[in-house]
Amino acid sequence: MNGARIFFLLLAGGAAAGRAEAAQQANAPPVAAARDSGIAARINGEILTWDDVDLMLRDVPLEQRTAERRRNTLKALATNRLYLQEARKHQVTVTDAQLDEAFRREGKAFKNEEDFLNYITQALNMSVTDYREALRTRILIQRVIIKSFHDPNLRAVLQDEVVSPEEVRAYYLNNPEEFKAFKEIDVIRLALQFQTSEQREEALRLARSILRKLEEGSDLEALVHYYMDPRQLPVDAKGRPIAGYRGLKPNESPFLPETNKLLFETLNVFELSGPVEDKNTINIFRVVRKIDRKEEPFEEAQINIQRRLEQEKRMHNQNALLAELVRRSFIEPPDLFQ
Repeated sequence: MNGARIFFLLLAGGAAAGRAEAAQQANAPPVAAARDSGIAARINGEILTWDDVDLMLRDVPLEQRTAERRRNTLKALATNRLYLQEARKHQVTVTDAQLDEAFRREGKAFKNEEDFLNYITQALNMSVTDYREALRTRILIQRVIIKSFHDPNLRAVLQDEVVSPEEVRAYYLNNPEEFKAFKEIDVIRLALQFQTSEQREEALRLARSILRKLEEGSDLEALVHYYMDPRQLPVDAKGRPIAGYRGLKPNESPFLPETNKLLFETLNVFELSGPVEDKNTINIFRVVRKIDRKEEPFEEAQINIQRRLEQEKRMHNQNALLAELVRRSFIEPPDLFQ
């Protein structure tokens, strides 16, 4: 992962990741984490300390602040420092008024201001102030890149970030699979086989009994392994029996058309089916993942394609700029960006 991307994720997702990991390990015993202190890096004479690193990781439990995690955070901070130094060199700034306007533009992607603020505070788990500062840094980087087109060492490797209609059309034609209709599910299946009418009735009675257990909280996957012979189960890529089908597509399905309609169209994700007769089995299904993508004509896809290509060019230019800044800078430790 490149430095610019790490830095943005550090700002946008650091707090969320820390809280999620804390929740997962709430019952773990405390562990004394080994901790460096003092000067962590020098970037063209400017000092970064391990206290700076730990401030960025303040929402991450101490036992999870591994040496690798702290070093990656240091690298992200150093990346940001390189960009800011280059911004000062070119006298690139972002005024509060310009930041306000950029913030308003980003908010227009949401239905209303409340949804935008909820996205920042809940989805990203950031304060509005931190989000604005991350946005300021992103704008600074873009303006530095524009200045860098005048640098002969960078001009040859930077890309024009304007995406032409021809590029958008070419992407659509060269990646047809991305825009075709596509259906796929992961489904848990408990199947009770029968051969005679008496066995069919017995399988139906057992299926209804199993459904009652499921309504009382039993686990369907566990019941699959309890009631079914492993030799009847599908297998994964390593040949191990699994309680259903992963990545099942309509044209690969072993079921009758009526059952396929139930699985691919009717059942909602995590919804439990009633007893379903298919050939010589009585089945209970639960779809746990479903993709139902409609075919996307060029007229509908072109805006998202343009945004994707613009983002790819921006990331390419950020990587190229970072590589050049690292090359021409005095950095300690010298292997920080290796």
